[in-house]
Amino acid sequence: MKSVMFVCLGNICRSPVGEAVFRHLLKERGLEHKYTCDSSGTSAFHAGAEPDPRMGMTAEKHGIPMDHSAQQFTKSHYEDFDVIMAMDQSNYQNIIKVSQNHKLRPKVHMLREFDPQAASADAEVPDPYYKGGLEAFEEVYEIVHRSCNKLLDELEAGNL
Repeated sequence: MKSVMFVCLGNICRSPVGEAVFRHLLKERGLEHKYTCDSSGTSAFHAGAEPDPRMGMTAEKHGIPMDHSAQQFTKSHYEDFDVIMAMDQSNYQNIIKVSQNHKLRPKVHMLREFDPQAASADAEVPDPYYKGGLEAFEEVYEIVHRSCNKLLDELEAGNL
């Protein structure tokens, strides 16, 4: 089985919706037996917390349940996961710092690297937490859904 870790800052908005969307796509395509996924945050701010209710409402509106408790990204995650998806440049840099191993760095990607509508491969998934409005959470959902679809296509093609 190939394993994918989604990482944001607090693990209550972007990365858990990445995990939930990816898991949903696996189920839709009948690929649950080939992949596993999880999510974490580069900080421990929200460790043990459920996803942000606004992100949960947005995912649920699209028929995607979110069932996750926030956790912090650790060095063992680097070893346990085949592909690590960062939501923004800050998360990417923090993930790289945790590794302390140059050989593991090719595992780390920006999620929007797989977004067909992104202006560049280093585009970020915006953090909706402080924006407040549900439209910010909807935008994140749409970005994550597009990106996860393409990510799964690339994994299935053997490109990752």
